Amino acid sequence: MSCAVCNGKNFRQILKKGKITLIRCLDCDLIQVEDAKGAFDITNYDYYKARLLLTQKELYNPVTTKRYVNLLTRLTQYRKNNAILDIGCGEGHFLCMAKEMNWNVKGIELAEHAVKICQKFNLDVTCSEFLESDLPSDHYDVVMMSEVLEHITRPKEYLVEVNRVLRTGGILIMTTPNFNCITRILLQAKWSLIHNEHLFYFTPASIKKMVSDTLFRILEFRITHINLPELYNFVVNKKSGRIFDSNQALRETIEKNIASAILKNIADEFLNITGFGESMRCVCQKP
Repeated sequence: MSCAVCNGKNFRQILKKGKITLIRCLDCDLIQVEDAKGAFDITNYDYYKARLLLTQKELYNPVTTKRYVNLLTRLTQYRKNNAILDIGCGEGHFLCMAKEMNWNVKGIELAEHAVKICQKFNLDVTCSEFLESDLPSDHYDVVMMSEVLEHITRPKEYLVEVNRVLRTGGILIMTTPNFNCITRILLQAKWSLIHNEHLFYFTPASIKKMVSDTLFRILEFRITHINLPELYNFVVNKKSGRIFDSNQALRETIEKNIASAILKNIADEFLNITGFGESMRCVCQKP
């Protein structure tokens, strides 16, 4: 077995969680399950089926909507071909906001029921493997990969293909969990993001190595956010779990309160400086 980022063959087992065994590449610091290709199971994403009848208002969180609109406003400077590609677009929230702002949008998604949701909202989304999608070269201004790298079996090959479909000067925006975050350090195997959907767990070193090897130039790299409800539940109640609804509620509370938003920004700066944040955001450009 070779490392998916550096092709190294030196691994060390670092933890077990039920049937999940994680190993670390000693050369580039990538963490992965023992057999990434064998561990991928498309049925892990069947939960989208239960969401097929929901409306956009029920599906799309207003806090996320606001953040997508702000992001798309900043992306205006890259608007040359007016083309955005979202890989692993899920229920199409980002694409929907981009379409409303008159971008030409395209989505690629492997989960069949997620694609049906997108198509219900008249979004151009294809149910296919990105590496087999035969998209045009040198075309897209922006490619989005939000919380995708950890799910796919060939992350480095994805970035090579993204480089092909992006126009010169176009940008790739990626987010993925940070294995070195304070939540994982404290909770270890009880960290809720260690589960069977995730095949790879990146650190700042491993993701920067992969970006450099695929000939991108990093414009921005930030490590922010922390799941306070999960930490609180673990420390106070001695229970583990992501507590998604509580985390969403906290986001909305912070968004509505100026003082809380200021404190969050300060906390995010600290998390970025220390590298203890839970989410890595990498914005890189095709030279």
